[in-house]
Amino acid sequence: MTASTASKRIVFTGGSGKAGRHVIPYLLSRGHTVLNLDLIPLPHPSVYTLKTDLTDAGQVFNALTSNFHIADYENPRHSDTVPVGPIDAVIHFAAYARNMLVPDNECFKGNVLSTYNVIEAACKLGVKKVIIASSETTYGVCFAQGESDYHSFPLEEDYDCGNTFMTSVEEDLVR
Repeated sequence: MTASTASKRIVFTGGSGKAGRHVIPYLLSRGHTVLNLDLIPLPHPSVYTLKTDLTDAGQVFNALTSNFHIADYENPRHSDTVPVGPIDAVIHFAAYARNMLVPDNECFKGNVLSTYNVIEAACKLGVKKVIIASSETTYGVCFAQGESDYHSFPLEEDYDCGNTFMTSVEEDLVR
């Protein structure tokens, strides 16, 4: 393996979810080591799931510095089998994927706060790659009531979505 294709240590958030349970096996097939951060275990023998509340910054910071498997505790902290230094990448898939799973304010809070905590901890720990997945909830599409005519996806930054909550916040910020 070359340096660009060498095995990477990857923390994956939301790996037990609909998309994550398909992406993690692919990463493993490419030779990477994966630690899953989720509230529900991923039933995969090669992946340890660390139950983590991503809306709690302390839990996120601690999880990103954690061992990848319980067996890692059997080895000395600075041995050849327990890597030292930051993980190679964080892939953040954890989120409420649509409305009506929890109240709208909890969906917003959970998705925004978890993303912030993951990015902040990764940056402070020196993680070089952070990959974030998103969905139409970012645009407010699933929260729209009545007819909504979106002409194309993905929406561009200058796309007029009407007077959404975030548009109102943005307008308040520039006043």
